Amino acid sequence: MERCAISTSVAFFGAGFYHRACAARERGHPTMTPRAPSFPRRPHPPSRRARRHPVLALIALLAACDRPDTGGTATTSPTAPIAARAANARADDGDTSYPRIVVGPPAGTLQVALAVTFEGQPLSGTIELDAAVVAGARASQRFASYPANRRPPDLEERLQRAFVDDPAQEPAYTAVLGATREWRSRLDLDGDRYLELLAALVQQMPYDPAAGDGRFPIEALADQRGDCDEKSRLLAGLLAREGYAVALLGFPEQNHMAVGIRAADIAYRACGYAILESTSPTLPGQTFAERKSLQLTGDPEVVRIGRGEREYRAGGDLTAIESERRALEQRADIARSAIAAARASVAAVAREAETLRAEVERLQRCGDTAAANATIDRYNAAVRSHGAAVAAANAAIERSNALATACNDVNAASASRRLLLDRLRAAPK
Repeated sequence: MERCAISTSVAFFGAGFYHRACAARERGHPTMTPRAPSFPRRPHPPSRRARRHPVLALIALLAACDRPDTGGTATTSPTAPIAARAANARADDGDTSYPRIVVGPPAGTLQVALAVTFEGQPLSGTIELDAAVVAGARASQRFASYPANRRPPDLEERLQRAFVDDPAQEPAYTAVLGATREWRSRLDLDGDRYLELLAALVQQMPYDPAAGDGRFPIEALADQRGDCDEKSRLLAGLLAREGYAVALLGFPEQNHMAVGIRAADIAYRACGYAILESTSPTLPGQTFAERKSLQLTGDPEVVRIGRGEREYRAGGDLTAIESERRALEQRADIARSAIAAARASVAAVAREAETLRAEVERLQRCGDTAAANATIDRYNAAVRSHGAAVAAANAAIERSNALATACNDVNAASASRRLLLDRLRAAPK
């Protein structure tokens, strides 16, 4: 599978940062200077054409399998094939074998640190993984094999489930969920927020396009990094074991994989699942339609994981967040336009005052005291108008600054539903 390029610094809604205008009163004229973004944007990691999506590999394989049967076997894998001993294969569906973890002799334990920032609060813990299981996963085959011209119709589904549901990984899933359940109890999370916590834990693991070739979830967990398919399998496995209705969503044209969570009101197209990205901090329902680096198109290929029926029910909040965010951006745009209009007004009144001052000086040189005094009255009125225009411009700048700060705060909280709601409610109206 080609590794996807997703920057963790891209805001949830794809909105750009607003620049803050700093007020100044030198000679009554406001000036503006850009405000630095709240956090830097990282460049997208380069794509790797050598990593192919399993569906693309299967298409090529199917064409190859149309040749006359020579008695050999065909293989398919979620990424590039890795050589393995025949003993590492598990027989399913007669002559078809799928990946499995062969656990060797006891080799002790691996200490793995878990860390996540959820709703602005850092959480951490340490779990132990069986080193023999991790070593067995690293040595195991990554492909399914079957007799030529006898490709099982559900090969892709069984292949993905073999990675997610290998029984040797169950203690690892249990260890992770032991930590997350303690966090859930501490923060008094409902089912929707708990799903968001599990997603954040995997999303905040570093994205690594070169992590491996279709590894088991326990490998990504041990290394605390992975690419889109590896992190998606890990997240789907965790959610399924907590009773959520989840699936793996494959997008062949983009060589991308994400998690699907049952959420009818924000489902992607007609697949029945909302997209839940595993590669970067996002909330359920986000696609990459606003990112040129990865635009998801077409209906995904769906592989159901587990038998859970628990749905994500906070889609209404996400719809409201999107509406409020767009309204906030519109207010910020109007406020920035008001600064330009206010500055133009200040400049116009300043020119009028300067013209009247020059006229007063000319009349005084000519000795026309009466005309000079009358012009002075007009000049003083222009000065007062100039002061009022400067005050209005500074007020416009302050409002624009407040709205720009609110936009930046919302973008910075883009992966936290609760923080987004709180910050949108507190934004200037």
